[in-house]
Amino acid sequence: MFPNKSKQSRELPCDNKEQSSYSNHPSCNSVFAAFRQGICDSFSSLKTSSAWKDFEECTSSSASKRDGVPISVLAIRRSAKKLSSGTIGLKAKPEKSLIARRLVQSVILNLGCILLLHCVLFPTINWVACKLLWSEGPHSNVVTILLNITWVMPLFFLTRILNIFWFQDIAQAVLLRRRIGTTIFTQSYSSYLADLLMSTIVEFLFLLQTYVVGLLPIPVVSKILSVVHMSLLYSLYAFEYLWMNQGVSLSTRLRVIQRQWPYFFGFGLSLSMLTACTSSIFISSCVFGIFFPVLILSSFLAKPPSVRRWMPINFFAASLSICHFISNEFVRLFDRIYS
Repeated sequence: MFPNKSKQSRELPCDNKEQSSYSNHPSCNSVFAAFRQGICDSFSSLKTSSAWKDFEECTSSSASKRDGVPISVLAIRRSAKKLSSGTIGLKAKPEKSLIARRLVQSVILNLGCILLLHCVLFPTINWVACKLLWSEGPHSNVVTILLNITWVMPLFFLTRILNIFWFQDIAQAVLLRRRIGTTIFTQSYSSYLADLLMSTIVEFLFLLQTYVVGLLPIPVVSKILSVVHMSLLYSLYAFEYLWMNQGVSLSTRLRVIQRQWPYFFGFGLSLSMLTACTSSIFISSCVFGIFFPVLILSSFLAKPPSVRRWMPINFFAASLSICHFISNEFVRLFDRIYS
């Protein structure tokens, strides 16, 4: 499904023994062993206190320059703001760990949104709907839906945007602290943006594919397949912070997930089960925001198995094909417009 790799293409993350995050990979000769190891690795950042000590004090941008690890645009802007604020030369107070601060903020934001939704917004929406129509029925349902869109959706998008920035801060801080070398800036900026755009589209299409699989007429099979899809997607989300900073292309990232699907299924299973406990998309998103940082931290400590004796399953084949079709159609459209 993927084109043959050229001489300049990057090795699979789990094949490259020089990469710091994948040294000393264990070997798994069975699907169950890899699945079990994935589950254990997903909690690796919680099992020992030494892991958290290794993640502390990650906010210094000078450490980025010293270690050769590029910092994000957001970090550069923050550094410039500090320089222009006139605090140069003053003795800075010791800062708390950026990771700990972002984790606490993420938990407070998402847990607060869940409580706000159930204790304030939903009761208020139901009360307003009843006051407007004084009756239960189709009209009341329409008003409730409109109020949900008006009040809940802005809160949903706000939490999603904040989570994106905070997750990036956590991943960047871990990269700085663990001194994981990156190759992302050896690529052209346009190539990086193209890969990021393609990755976003493929992941969105795969999310739709997950919902379609959940609509299969066989309840047990559809539920199992939906959980498997969501687990693989969450694993891809978590490992992408590391892989993209190492310059691993989208096709290679997907190939790793599909070749080692038992491991990555186990790695994302816990979060998939937690988010599946509710039918509300908003509540599920908040639960994701609370626990996903743990997966990000665990992905930097994980040791995916180096032995792949399982048959690869092309879970992403449909989503990738649709993405390629859409991109080709856009290219043809632009060619017609500008030719």
